[in-house]
Amino acid sequence: MNISSFVWNKARVINRLPGMYLAYKTLMRVMYRDNSTVIIRRGPAAGYKWRNYSCYQPWMSIGIYEPEVSQLIFETLQPGDVFYDVGANAGYYTLIGARAVGVSGEVIAFDPVPKNAATIDEQIKLNELQRICKIEEVALSNKKEVLELSIPTQNANAHLTNIVAPHIKDQSGEIIQVNCIRLDDYAKQNAWPTFVKIDIEGAEVQALIGAKGLLESEKAPVLLITAHSSQLEKEVKDILLQAGYKITDFPHMIHALPPRMHMV
Repeated sequence: MNISSFVWNKARVINRLPGMYLAYKTLMRVMYRDNSTVIIRRGPAAGYKWRNYSCYQPWMSIGIYEPEVSQLIFETLQPGDVFYDVGANAGYYTLIGARAVGVSGEVIAFDPVPKNAATIDEQIKLNELQRICKIEEVALSNKKEVLELSIPTQNANAHLTNIVAPHIKDQSGEIIQVNCIRLDDYAKQNAWPTFVKIDIEGAEVQALIGAKGLLESEKAPVLLITAHSSQLEKEVKDILLQAGYKITDFPHMIHALPPRMHMV
């Protein structure tokens, strides 16, 4: 375990103690001013410029946010690959993906939250990655439609209101209308993905149902999916196993390899 992983895992435990997360957030606001531009110093995103906002995880500014996930994305993607960052939030993995795929590849960041999309756009422009990265301000679902999206104060937990999301404690905040698309439809009309990361606060099953053709294709992508409950994890794994994917042993997220990568 490297130093970034050690610090991150210890912090996850400490932050569960009463009052510690608030103390940590306060300290980080002092160290990193809101709306300031910093240089990320650690991890696969090291050297990138980063626009820091207090509504996002300050671990991103330091460069040690979810280090195992960051490293997996960086090491799996190759020059020329296409990375779909679904639920891109502030664009942290978007930048890491851009570094891995290089100028011959492409990164597409999906996020329906206007603040997130604007922040991702800032991160891309700060690092002059417009040729590699683009933003789709849409949500993914099992059909093309318009749905309501709830945006809590901590917008990392923005979620479609038709989705049961018991892991989200803060149910207050703004509700907006967002366009939903099917991943199958998008991939047919745009660059076909090599790797898809999905973290969309409980809507993962609907997104996978809308990606049936993608999952069953001979060019099916590597997947990395967050499941916010044991029931959701089971449903996601059932869909992937039925499509012939192999589930690997990876902490906190579902990492799945398509048949072409694990069958002779």
